[in-house]
Amino acid sequence: MLFSPSRHEPLADSRWSDARAWRAIAAIAGSTEAGFDSRIGLWPLHAYDSEPGCDHPMRSVYLGASGIIWALDQLAADGSVDLERDYSSVAERLEPEMVVEPDESAEWPADGFLGGRCGALAVAQRHRDAADRADLLLRLMAGGIEQPALELFYGAPGMMVLAAAEHARTGDGRFADVWRASARHVLEQWRIDEQLGVRLWTQRLTPQRRDRFVGFGHGLAGNAFALLRGDLLEPDERGAVEHDAVATAKRLAVVEGDHANWPALLDVPLESSSGIRTQWCHGAPGVIIALARACPDDDAWSELLLAGGRTTWEAGPLRDRAGLCHGTAGNAYAFLALWQRTSDELWLERARSFAKHALDQVERESLPWHSLVTGDLGVALCLRSCLDADARFPALDWF
Repeated sequence: MLFSPSRHEPLADSRWSDARAWRAIAAIAGSTEAGFDSRIGLWPLHAYDSEPGCDHPMRSVYLGASGIIWALDQLAADGSVDLERDYSSVAERLEPEMVVEPDESAEWPADGFLGGRCGALAVAQRHRDAADRADLLLRLMAGGIEQPALELFYGAPGMMVLAAAEHARTGDGRFADVWRASARHVLEQWRIDEQLGVRLWTQRLTPQRRDRFVGFGHGLAGNAFALLRGDLLEPDERGAVEHDAVATAKRLAVVEGDHANWPALLDVPLESSSGIRTQWCHGAPGVIIALARACPDDDAWSELLLAGGRTTWEAGPLRDRAGLCHGTAGNAYAFLALWQRTSDELWLERARSFAKHALDQVERESLPWHSLVTGDLGVALCLRSCLDADARFPALDWF
């Protein structure tokens, strides 16, 4: 068994409706706007996102107001919704407030893209470009190049995703410079494991920890994705990164027949104490999303990706979780990635089935869940992606 049935639930009636998807996108955006607490200028934190020491309203891209505002902006920009409020003034004060009240406890890095100050600064820049804010963003990115976290949320790979996006948006060569400096460090830290014969990164999320993560959220797949994001690598470098990332992913895959999954951590069994992860942050869906565009002519890699897709489909939607990070909508993007790689309409149909189920999960909850990556807005963006057959993952493939 390559997934834990207890972590999943049966797929509900999966008939797709464009009209229902459009209505749901508008309803989720409306619910999000209605949930804004004008007394504090933030959205309330959902109980499932609360952790000891981190139980206040958040401001980051991952769980907080920066991500919410970014998602609303995206839906408004493409004409999906009409917003009732201008969030520019809110966006501009989020990073200064994070200096006083970080989203997470002091043991976690505070300046990263998804969980920290850099993401908030970038959202503010999209509302009003300010030279002093761009300078601060560049200083924080440069200061994070050797961050030992060495992963997407807090370390240099996340900064690279953001730097590539800012370079594409503004044409400012300083963002390309910090991307290249970060890439050099990340590549230097990608080292051969003598026993396995493939390249791996080691993450130090806190001083006490030393991990080798495999998936998109904190590990190999996410770091390779950051290196391949955009067009800042030279063609020969890009080919080498694709080759080495795919070689490592092949080596670490757990295969049973025509199904496959990946462990969350190297040297830890596929089934850990919390069960088998089959979601965006850990497991097959994230590996597929991160690396489905790599080595397009490698038939063995294509088959392994499809094997991961079969496991994700057979496992079914995540139990009681609709969002992107560890929810049903996130897994739908694995099917969109396979559709993009293969042009097989089966995978687009499966993506829409999971997106529709994620909407069912949102609608059966009594309280809205306000966040980009864990909550309802991720489902709205997934529905939008399924309408357009767009495999880009929110905030990472485009920001």
